[in-house]
Amino acid sequence: MPENQKAENLLNLSLEATEAERLASPVLRAGTDAANERWEVIVKFHGDLSRIAGEDIRVEVLSAGYGIVTLPKRYIEALAALEEIEFVEKPKRLYADDAAGNYASCLYDRSVIDRSYQGQGICIGIIDSGLSYEMPAFRNPDGTTRVLYYYDQVQEREYTKEELDEILASGTSGVAEGPTFDRSGHGTAVAAIAAGNGRQTDGSVNINLAGVAPLASLIIVKLDTGADESFPLTTSLMRALDYVVKRALSLQMPLAVNLSFGNTYGAHDGTALLERFIDNLSEIGRTVICVGSGNEGAAGGHAAGVIDEREEERIIEFTIGAYEREFNLQLWLNYVDTYEVTLRAPGGDSYTLDTYRQIGSTLRSRLGNTNLLIYAGAPQPYSVDQEIFFDFIPAETYIDQGVWQLILRPVRLVSGNYSLYMPSSQIKGRDTRFLQPALEQTLTIPSTAERVITVGAYDAVFNTYADFSGRGFVTRLSAGNIRQVKPEIAAPGVGILVENSYGLQRLDGTSYATPFVTGAAAILMESAILSGADPYLYGEKMKAQLCRQAKPLLGVTALPNDQTGWGGLCVEMLSPR
Repeated sequence: MPENQKAENLLNLSLEATEAERLASPVLRAGTDAANERWEVIVKFHGDLSRIAGEDIRVEVLSAGYGIVTLPKRYIEALAALEEIEFVEKPKRLYADDAAGNYASCLYDRSVIDRSYQGQGICIGIIDSGLSYEMPAFRNPDGTTRVLYYYDQVQEREYTKEELDEILASGTSGVAEGPTFDRSGHGTAVAAIAAGNGRQTDGSVNINLAGVAPLASLIIVKLDTGADESFPLTTSLMRALDYVVKRALSLQMPLAVNLSFGNTYGAHDGTALLERFIDNLSEIGRTVICVGSGNEGAAGGHAAGVIDEREEERIIEFTIGAYEREFNLQLWLNYVDTYEVTLRAPGGDSYTLDTYRQIGSTLRSRLGNTNLLIYAGAPQPYSVDQEIFFDFIPAETYIDQGVWQLILRPVRLVSGNYSLYMPSSQIKGRDTRFLQPALEQTLTIPSTAERVITVGAYDAVFNTYADFSGRGFVTRLSAGNIRQVKPEIAAPGVGILVENSYGLQRLDGTSYATPFVTGAAAILMESAILSGADPYLYGEKMKAQLCRQAKPLLGVTALPNDQTGWGGLCVEMLSPR
């Protein structure tokens, strides 16, 4: 399998690992069901994929030539070898982007916004942990729900508005008759910011709790977090996105999608199948997809640099804190360069590999009380970079604590660029970090997809960038023209007062900045598309409109920048024709 370049490196490593190694490594066992010997894989394909479906093989065809195949491990090599299969990846875990926004976003400044636009006639898609749909904030004055469709991946069941209204009328909402309860409250909080109406149980409306688009219709997907109720997978996200877009098409309604999840695995260059799938999906219908930039900006999980040809070696140091049970490291290199790469443990043990001679190899070593599983990858059809993946597996209970070193010794140097990523800050301790981290390009995937609106966070009280917010890049062409900016815009994401399944809370994170932009997109589409002012205000045109209206933040000396893009969200309606 390793020599088949239609399979990603992480999938190759998972296939080469022993069953014991997979069980000990959460990143390798993601998407696998050891008990039933079933694996999920993501595929890019052409032609008719349904022909391979059978008793042991389940095929889910998604939009734009993508699909999810569930099959026994022994069939994966044959699947990748099929002519119609263009590429195969394994699922990855996703993490919520957790870490007084309406006023800050110009939404209550009546000289700027006509509040007659409140998202009516627009769908907002919330893909998250579910929704406490029985809350008054998501109901009409007559008590009926504003949710048009609710797909519960845990139950594998779709609820229509009529079914939800029947449950609400019977007084049995929140029990077995309805969708699975939103245990984290994350999805409910996100939906409240984007589209809550501020209605309270006594019938009054609290304007301070009203969302951006309080009359928008909702399409909800509760992501499946698996039997262990831990984290959703990218396969669950792809199913959800496909579902929401198709539902909006069937309703013939414009759609703004909110996604407040991400992960750190990948080259962060838009080439992974998930990123490319989202780019393709954003072109279907009248769709806007908003994604949080993540909360890795100050987490110390990224290191990068350029090695000078005169350097004999570059030493990158990182610490692994106490009681770490899982950890991995991605090293991304330009394929034109060749290195000897040495990993040295706190106790002095080391292992060296050659990035040229050991391409396509699964390597193993033990340093101290830590077992290493290493895959030396090669460029693949959609990526020009070379990845070296290190999976740290404790030989006993915990990975060796202390200062580790990764040493790059150039053998042939042309570019000199390198980049390293640790797992999400949600699954590693604060003491696990690079000693000299790089703050740039700390976006989480899929906010790196080109055609989404990537949203950073700022503190509305001080009107300044929130340091936890994932930072991106500004790509300029040789003539100085700007080609791409990530994030494109920032929204309030510090101390956001929100009502969710557990009452009132103040929350931080790009999770809560993103729905401000999602709601803003909804009311802009209402003011433009439904009024006739601009029937084409969606997709990349919506991104351009939001960037044009953005306001400067304190301390910003150059626009655009890698922290807040073109500035803070500030919504101005389009005038009807």
